[in-house]
Amino acid sequence: MSAFKGSNGITFGSDGRFYVAEFLGGRISAVELATGPVDLVVPAGGAVQSPDDLAFGPDGSMYITDLVPGRVWRRDPAGDCTLVSDSVTMPNDITCVGDRLFVNEMRVGGRLLELFPSGGGPVVLVEGLAMGNAMQLGSDRCLSTRTCSSARSSGSDRTAVNPSWSPRTWSSRSRCTSTARERFSSCRGTPRGS
Repeated sequence: MSAFKGSNGITFGSDGRFYVAEFLGGRISAVELATGPVDLVVPAGGAVQSPDDLAFGPDGSMYITDLVPGRVWRRDPAGDCTLVSDSVTMPNDITCVGDRLFVNEMRVGGRLLELFPSGGGPVVLVEGLAMGNAMQLGSDRCLSTRTCSSARSSGSDRTAVNPSWSPRTWSSRSRCTSTARERFSSCRGTPRGS
């Protein structure tokens, strides 16, 4: 296999291999770190065109953001890909929290959404993000995404959303606070278990 092309999303799978989403190569590879072999697990030229990020669900399914065509895919443990959503504009980061699936958009005015692989439309958690990037679940159990902002000298803000639907935001220079920015106060949905 040739060198990675435009590697972006990286994560470990439940099988212990290191998975790499190659945006420019249009493929996803898995690396056995101990011994070095690289396996092509999602080849170029298939349904997935520009894989930007990936995450694994509790059942071993791989979820993939396909940035340019605006799609989110599920690759089941047998290797079959099915479309989860084609209604996300520029899907960038993807994260699984238990059996829940979250994705953000890399665009001005972007959204942070919850998707439902078994059916149903996306639920918008936060709107008005500026180029969401680098989403992860923090030790505070909140989803955190970095947003780019040309108006700030620091170049970024952070937005955090508790997966139980309680948004919190903070500047990259301050502590987490529930009153940091009104523009992120928009949140729809009902907490699980309510």
